[in-house]
Amino acid sequence: MVFGVGSIQGKLVLENDIEFSVIAGKSAFSSKNFGVLNEDFTMFEVAIFDTNGIIGNPIGWQDRNEIDILIKQHS
Repeated sequence: MVFGVGSIQGKLVLENDIEFSVIAGKSAFSSKNFGVLNEDFTMFEVAIFDTNGIIGNPIGWQDRNEIDILIKQHS
């Protein structure tokens, strides 16, 4: 999925089939820096999915440490 010029997205699928979608850019609940590199952004929007679809609502304004905590909670 592409969120427009200046946005980035990363995906991670864990061994238990939990998937994380992490985005940043103008249309996301994230830092609004304009860039394409990981270091261009400090806050991200995270959506978490299982085999049935999205778990809860996307979580905005997460920094890298908060994303690490979310991953550990769902591992």
